[in-house]
Amino acid sequence: MSREPHSPDAVRVSIVIVTSDRCDDLRRCLRELQSHLAERDTPATEVLTVHAPHDTAAMAMVQAEFPWVAVHRAAERHLSKQRNLGAQRARGAILVYLDDDAWPRPGWLAALSAAFADDRVVAASGPVYRGDGSLQCARLAASPLGRLVPVAEEERLPPGMSPSFSGCNLAIRTRALFACGGFDENLCYQPDDMDVCWRLFARAGRSPDAMRYVATAAVNHESSPGPFRRTLHDRAWFTVARDNTYFAFRHAGPFRAMLAAAPLQLPKLGRFVTWFVTRKLGPVALLRCVGKLVAGTMAGYWKGLSQTARLPLQPLPPAPCSPGPTPPTTSRMEERASCPPQPV
Repeated sequence: MSREPHSPDAVRVSIVIVTSDRCDDLRRCLRELQSHLAERDTPATEVLTVHAPHDTAAMAMVQAEFPWVAVHRAAERHLSKQRNLGAQRARGAILVYLDDDAWPRPGWLAALSAAFADDRVVAASGPVYRGDGSLQCARLAASPLGRLVPVAEEERLPPGMSPSFSGCNLAIRTRALFACGGFDENLCYQPDDMDVCWRLFARAGRSPDAMRYVATAAVNHESSPGPFRRTLHDRAWFTVARDNTYFAFRHAGPFRAMLAAAPLQLPKLGRFVTWFVTRKLGPVALLRCVGKLVAGTMAGYWKGLSQTARLPLQPLPPAPCSPGPTPPTTSRMEERASCPPQPV
C-alpha cells in the first residue's frame, strides 16, 4: 500500500474493526481496505483492529501481513466494549466502524468523511450490500421501541423516530461519541448501533442535519457465522430479544415498553414459521429459536427495569481556540485511556 501510517497530527479518520474468531474474513476485509486507502482523495487514515482476548491467531495474522494496522486486545469478547476501546485508542477526529466481514466499495471513505465538512454532522453512513450484490439496508429510521422502517433518500424522517445507521458502516465525530458516553455496554451484540444513533441524535437536538445518509458511501457485508450466529436464521435470538426489549425501556420509557415490547417480537415468530416451511430451519432449530425468543423477551423486561445504561466514555477536553505555546502533553490516547487493555 502506498499509504504509510501517519503521525498523530496527520490522522483525520480512524477506522475501527471489531473482530473475533474470523481470521479469514478479517484478512479479506484488510486486503480490500488496503486497496481502498490507495484511492485518490482518501483522507489521512489509521486502521485499528480490536480483538477478543482469545483471538491470538488473528492478531498474529494482522501483525505479520498488515503491519500498518494497530492491533489491540480487549479484556473480553463484547461488541460495545470493543467499540469503546477502539474509540479510546484512536487518534482521528472521525471514527469509522467497519465489521470484520465487511469491505468498502469504491469511493466509500472519501464520501463518508466529506459529510463531516459540515460542522452540524455528528454521524454518517451509507448503504450496505450483501456479498451477492443485493441490498441489505439503506436509509433507516428507528422508533423508540426499536422498530426499524426504511425511509426513501429524500423523504423526511417520520415524526418521533431517529435515523438508524448500521454498525458495519458507521462514521461518528469522535467528540460527539465521547460526549454521549460511547456505546452502551449493556448491549453486547445488538442493537448497539441503533442505540448510539438515538443518543447522538437526541444530543444534537434532533436536528435533521446531524445524521447524514450518504448514498455513495457503500460497503459489502457478508454476514458470516460467528459466536452469535450459527446461520442467518438460527442465531442468538435470546440476546436479540433481551436487548431489543432493553432498548425499548431506555428510549420509550417503562410504561410504553411494558405494553409494547413483547408484541413487537411477534413478527419474528412469524418469520420462524416461514423459515420452517421453506426448510431454512429444521424442527429442532425452530423450537430452539422460539424458546430463545420468548426467554429473551422475559429477560429483557427484567434488564430494562433493573439496569441503567453503562456509558463509560467521558467528554473530551475542549479543543484549543487558537494556536499557542504547547503545554506539557499527555497524548490523546492517554487522555482517553480508562480501560486496562493495551496494544499487543
